[in-house]
Amino acid sequence: MACRYACAPVLDYLVIRPWRPTDRAACLRVFDSNLPDYFDPGERCYYERFLDEEIAKGAQYYVVENPRFDRHQVLACGGFSLHALSVFLRWGMVTRHAQGRGLGRELLTMRMQYIARHYGQQASSERVKLHTSPLTSPFYQAHGFQVQTVIPGGLGPGLDQVCMAGPLRIDAHSHHH
Repeated sequence: MACRYACAPVLDYLVIRPWRPTDRAACLRVFDSNLPDYFDPGERCYYERFLDEEIAKGAQYYVVENPRFDRHQVLACGGFSLHALSVFLRWGMVTRHAQGRGLGRELLTMRMQYIARHYGQQASSERVKLHTSPLTSPFYQAHGFQVQTVIPGGLGPGLDQVCMAGPLRIDAHSHHH
């Protein structure tokens, strides 16, 4: 059984599909698996509001599954929304036991390609923005995003909010250092 995760090539049978309301509980499990290092427990109500209200109002949200790796489980989820002339990446996360396998990179690449295709003319100065926590910001920096501001305790007690912006187009396999 130990082989279940280690031996399955997680990227080989990846399915990225639009979020459905029936994914709500699975996405909340992904969120909960990332407490308290990546999210503050106090953010859960905001995430629930995003799932329950903002997707219906036009925010785009996707889930990542791999039926061969882990049947019936959402491994990652993430989306984006347009605010004024900026596109914000929203609520991107990978379930803790599947981190470090390239799922986040695949999800980011897909979102950025979609944004470039659909909002390329609208997005001001070709910037995509996001707010994240300190443990996740190096991931986005490796894909061309830059830290704009850090708000101490902005996500919760002891969890800083890192505000970042990046280019509209990113190289799918770039690893900037």
